[in-house]
Amino acid sequence: MNLLQQASNTKEWMVKSIYHSREKDYRNPFRQMLYDTEKEMEKVIGKLVDNNLSCNRKKSLKGFANQVDEIAKKFI
Repeated sequence: MNLLQQASNTKEWMVKSIYHSREKDYRNPFRQMLYDTEKEMEKVIGKLVDNNLSCNRKKSLKGFANQVDEIAKKFI
């Protein structure tokens, strides 16, 4: 049971780290200087909240958390 919780916590940490890594990319002044405005940058590279990698990992985390909950229920 403890291992399941650790796995879930690790996966959650990974998802948060992926988001923060992408966020740093979007806030990087050297990357921003390529564009005239933030709106132009979003038009070219997309919005941070719509980032495919981050969104896919969040969905994966939800599915994993549901699986962990189902397994945990069997042991209670």
